[in-house]
Amino acid sequence: MMTIITSLILLISFYEGFSQLENTYTDEKCGISIQYPEDWTVEDSDIAVKDLKTLATFSPEDDFLLFGVYIEIENFGLYKKSMEGVSEFQKDLATYALPESTIIESIVTEINGFPTHKMVYTMGTGDRILTYLIIAYDREYLLTFEAADKEEFDKYSSTVEEMANSIKISKPNFEGTNC
Repeated sequence: MMTIITSLILLISFYEGFSQLENTYTDEKCGISIQYPEDWTVEDSDIAVKDLKTLATFSPEDDFLLFGVYIEIENFGLYKKSMEGVSEFQKDLATYALPESTIIESIVTEINGFPTHKMVYTMGTGDRILTYLIIAYDREYLLTFEAADKEEFDKYSSTVEEMANSIKISKPNFEGTNC
């Protein structure tokens, strides 16, 4: 009996720590979909600048994130560079505006077969930022998670990692980034 109770407690503890990505956001025109937790909200965005379009912003319903998670499509020509070049560009970009920024992690990896640069850094203000820059079909897809402090970052970063790994990108049928 004690073994069964202990097993149930361990199973419940494991389940509570495991994020369930039950909802899917899809932007067919831009060729991207991403899963997100059921208790998060998603807000479509119409912010578009010459070579950058924000598609959506995601955030937990029951918690305040200073920034949240957002996904963008960019067209800065990074896809013409090697992933090492993209990595160096992203690191330079993170520290250019705020020289007091500290890069915690910077790795080249893959998400669903597409080359990806993952970076975690802090800003001088204490904000923590996690980015995934995915190169797919001659476009740059950027998933960014910004948290006001380490505690908020630690609370949500594993969920954001699951979200990033759930991204599906299909070949877009458009020119530029204004999908």
